[in-house]
Amino acid sequence: MSDLLGLTCFGLLCAGCAWYGVVALRHLPQVWRGERTPWLPSITVFGPSVNLRSYPTFVVAATGFGAGGVLTVLAGADGAGLLLRTGIVLMSCSSLLGYFLIIVVNALNRPRFLVPPRLRNERGWLTRRRHRA
Repeated sequence: MSDLLGLTCFGLLCAGCAWYGVVALRHLPQVWRGERTPWLPSITVFGPSVNLRSYPTFVVAATGFGAGGVLTVLAGADGAGLLLRTGIVLMSCSSLLGYFLIIVVNALNRPRFLVPPRLRNERGWLTRRRHRA
């Protein structure tokens, strides 16, 4: 019974991430052009803060985590090995790569193709800190 409860809770968490990702992906072009300001989750206790500069990276990471989690839950309920491994790899890669890219984009404002065009001329927090010293 506890396995079923844990699987259900994990499934709901992953479904929520996937749902948020789909909704946010729908609005991402408007955010990219500066026509819309999204709700920005601030993850300062356990991770980097998400701002307008790193929002596209966060959305892609959350969507990948949610999709991988849904695949993992479906595979766990079915017992499909390949689907389970695919879901775990997708969750892990999107989470780790997304976390790393959020930090890099906030610190250096690079790579430019991940930064919205209107924010590309701004400096990242690391570059600002270097120029102050």
